[in-house]
Amino acid sequence: MRIQKQGPQGPHKGDVMNGNIFLRTSVVFLCIGITLGLYMGGTHDFTQMPTHAHLNLVGGVLMFLGGLLAAADKRYRLARAAERKAVEIAAAAKVM
Repeated sequence: MRIQKQGPQGPHKGDVMNGNIFLRTSVVFLCIGITLGLYMGGTHDFTQMPTHAHLNLVGGVLMFLGGLLAAADKRYRLARAAERKAVEIAAAAKVM
């Protein structure tokens, strides 16, 4: 049995800006920040409070928003490409 390599299927299949990567990474950073906050609360040692805040805000919230925007942008570009293709098909049908 021979395995054939398949190329990208669609105009933006191999994008570097993949929204899923941002969303999954944000969950990891948020879990680390929450764990650090629970540790600080349990030991009453709040010296790492700036680290905790930045992990939650930058790692969790901003990366999550970046993932949502990347996914929305990809959907927008795919919709625009499909619209252009439909216009080309309609124009070709008119010529015939």
